[in-house]
Amino acid sequence: MIKHQHFIDWMKATGMFIIVYGHVLGNLNHYTMPINFKQLGVALFVFAMGWSLANESRPPIRVVFNRYFPVFFYGLLVAVCLSGIMLLYKNDLNLSNYLPLAGGINVVFNFFPANPTTWYIGTYLHLLILWLLLSKVRIGPLHLILAFIAENIIRSALLAANQDFIAYMLLTNWLSVFLIGMYLYQKQDHQPSYLSIVYFFALLAWFLAWGQMASHLNFRQSFPFDWLILSFSGAVIIQSLLTSMLYIIPTVLFFALARYLPASNLINFFSRNTLFIFIAHMPLVYAIGPDFYRLFHSQELGRIIFVVTLYIALALVSEALQRMIPITHMRDYAWSRLSAPFQRSAK
Repeated sequence: MIKHQHFIDWMKATGMFIIVYGHVLGNLNHYTMPINFKQLGVALFVFAMGWSLANESRPPIRVVFNRYFPVFFYGLLVAVCLSGIMLLYKNDLNLSNYLPLAGGINVVFNFFPANPTTWYIGTYLHLLILWLLLSKVRIGPLHLILAFIAENIIRSALLAANQDFIAYMLLTNWLSVFLIGMYLYQKQDHQPSYLSIVYFFALLAWFLAWGQMASHLNFRQSFPFDWLILSFSGAVIIQSLLTSMLYIIPTVLFFALARYLPASNLINFFSRNTLFIFIAHMPLVYAIGPDFYRLFHSQELGRIIFVVTLYIALALVSEALQRMIPITHMRDYAWSRLSAPFQRSAK
């Protein structure tokens, strides 16, 4: 089994911070049009997922079960809590929060669940199933080219049909970064060096250059993608290609940077708590964000402080939950019970 790689911690912890920051502030979106800045956080997660899955040596079906169990558990826990709260205050069960838990059926509906970040639970399962099908395949350049083509054909078709949310949630939206992670599976940590500074400034230069270029293009703000307004009918293809570019280039540059960053107990702490932060932060943004911002003379300052506070507080809550809930024992018990009939029939 491959030793722990610290760049994975950096990618997960940074990706989660980008997501929380993007949901609360959203003031960096003009550097990443036509995607929102927070979507880069998802791209970092998907890349890291592809890399780590490609390095798995355990039986593939057990890998899928082990990885999905905590995602399903915490997704269900938060969904039930929100149902109780919303039933009490608004007589609404927030049933759409359960769609991602039903095999990820949420991805075929052109809207997010009531708790919007839970859309990823469905897509996460679909990415796991895709890996299960590809677990014996060594990803090469041809696979990346075919994935890039398929990603853009499907995304373009869905955007042309005004199915923006489906285009965003479907696994094909993340196919290239996922397979690039699998393709680069042999790349591991480096000793910290000056190259981290080189890659940091390369990443910064990319955002500044694209932000400047994007300011001269005609984008109409929308969600989950900004719309590129062009006068010819093939504009949706250009928009899709730009979307792929904005996922791939910053993700690969950050991957190159993270491999030269030192190990950090603090980063590891946030990394291992990203799942709960991801699922739980949006209800709190909705519920207490506006009141929190008003505590400060500058709303912008209030939002920044809220991002940091929310990120740290939810990580601490997650850490406490992991110590109180024997999730590993629950997972292993569930596996033993569910797999027992198959093991008996194989004898």
